[in-house]
Amino acid sequence: MATGDLRKLLATAPTRPFSDRLVRCIPFLTFQSGSPPSYLFTSGSVNRCNPAGVNTLYMSENRDTAYAEYASYYTDPEPELTYYGNFQTTAVLDFEDANVRQHFGMNDDDFYKGFRLATSPTPLQLLGAAIAAQTKITAIRIPSNAMHRKNEHGFNFALFRDAVHAPDSLAILGKAGAVLEGWP
Repeated sequence: MATGDLRKLLATAPTRPFSDRLVRCIPFLTFQSGSPPSYLFTSGSVNRCNPAGVNTLYMSENRDTAYAEYASYYTDPEPELTYYGNFQTTAVLDFEDANVRQHFGMNDDDFYKGFRLATSPTPLQLLGAAIAAQTKITAIRIPSNAMHRKNEHGFNFALFRDAVHAPDSLAILGKAGAVLEGWP
């Protein structure tokens, strides 16, 4: 998939608004070791929907999916931190929608195949890089690989830091709904 093609596809992609609470589960000691600790830390490391250098935060639609994702990466017993954020956007690519999958020519293989040993960026990583370089679409909603392996249904969001601009927002919530951190 060429970069120019992706720009055109993004410009005409079927999107939908989203406004709801998302959840994330991470190792507490890793969070605590941050300088300073940040709920919105993005390493820019390669992941399912982003190549190296693209700051992406992954969150889940519900606790079961967040815990499944956590358990698929962290197998040693250690303290975990679960937190919530209100995410509001005017445009998300929802890959549960058959029209979105068809628009980008993606199928289940694109969502469930491994990315760590890939010798070149995967279609999802190329798409993530293109989303990070524009401001219309802020996130993609993709099937959870961890839930898929359990033969269960669940979705994650990949939120692209450089694409989140007002009026879109992510607010990490504390006690009584206090905002602890947020984007933009």
